[in-house]
Amino acid sequence: MTKAHEYQGEHHQLQEQVEKMDDAVGEKGEECRRGESLVGKLEGQYQSEKEAMSRENQEFGSQMERLEGEVATMKGDSAEGIAKHEQRLQVVKVEYEAVKRKGGEVKERYGKALLQVLEELISHKSHIEMSLGHLIKDIEAERDAAVADLSN
Repeated sequence: MTKAHEYQGEHHQLQEQVEKMDDAVGEKGEECRRGESLVGKLEGQYQSEKEAMSRENQEFGSQMERLEGEVATMKGDSAEGIAKHEQRLQVVKVEYEAVKRKGGEVKERYGKALLQVLEELISHKSHIEMSLGHLIKDIEAERDAAVADLSN
């Protein structure tokens, strides 16, 4: 009976080991299920976050494209505005030079006219002075003649 007891003892130990292993396998199976559940939740969160980021990325991409378009339009408008202002500046410069030239011509013409008037005034003054000189001489001569007649 010793061998039977021995086998029975071994059998009992093996059964305990099997039960312990079954318990361990059950615990490990439960851990695996919890892990799988956690992985499932994390995959769901990852997928949600990925989709949200993808939407945000698309929105930012659309905004960037819109802003790039606006910047390009503004650059075009600025370049066009600068070109128009440069053209206007050239026109104003040409007009300024024409007015400046005309002003010089008018100044020269009025200067010549003023010089001519002054020359005529001086000539007229000289004529008046000469005429007055002759008149004074004539008056003095008449006076001298009248005094001489009165004295005689």
